[in-house]
Amino acid sequence: MRWKYVFGYSSIHLLSGRRGCQRTSSGTPGKETTYSRALALYLSREVPYRLKMGFAVPLSAWFRGPLCQRVRDALLGDTLLASGLFDMRRIEPLVTRHKSGRWDHSTALWTLLMFEAFVRRVLGRERAAA
Repeated sequence: MRWKYVFGYSSIHLLSGRRGCQRTSSGTPGKETTYSRALALYLSREVPYRLKMGFAVPLSAWFRGPLCQRVRDALLGDTLLASGLFDMRRIEPLVTRHKSGRWDHSTALWTLLMFEAFVRRVLGRERAAA
């Protein structure tokens, strides 16, 4: 949230009655606590005091849609084959089953994609240096 832009940092501290140099009970500066207190007037109690949350990235849909060919090219291409670390007969069904929509292998595919990019980059540097 962009509360810093809605309320200036010094305004928050002024409204809360705290100075910026004061620390919370955990020993860290109380900026987030101050924002939470200031926003508590406008939000339900659960919102400013809940734990931090991430957000979901729709990898599964992307790997079936706009990134489908990229996944297929990267994972069934020469890089992973040349690494000699994977049985390519197991990777192809993984890609195909995910594409069909009956299985969600997005986590495994993401891991393999990142490994493929790493190997491509490292092997590319080694080949250029040789």
